[in-house]
Amino acid sequence: MHEHRAAHCACMSLNIMMDPEPMFPDMYHPIFTDRKRNFRGTAKQYSRTEKPPKYYLIDFGLSSKYAADNPSPRDLPALGGDRTVPEFQGDKFDEESDPFPTDVYHLGNAVRESCPLA
Repeated sequence: MHEHRAAHCACMSLNIMMDPEPMFPDMYHPIFTDRKRNFRGTAKQYSRTEKPPKYYLIDFGLSSKYAADNPSPRDLPALGGDRTVPEFQGDKFDEESDPFPTDVYHLGNAVRESCPLA
């Protein structure tokens, strides 16, 4: 996405979707996830490392596209779901910053919050 000069500006867990088909070739029932969708047996399952799923970013409502000739664009913060970004703290809402590192922070923080170490 960043190679195409687009910044998402709201990379949070609600905007990340996974296609489970590689891990569940026969798909699973939406309520009883250990069963096949048609209830005829146990759903075949692989781990994420055996059959890696694809992840997709959705909801590009706050996203922006930047010119290819601008290697480090500056923009005012787009206040998405994650407001813990260091650039957004204090009274920095009127200061422009590079949106690409902010996307990386958002994504890393979404993973950290969704998959805490036990």
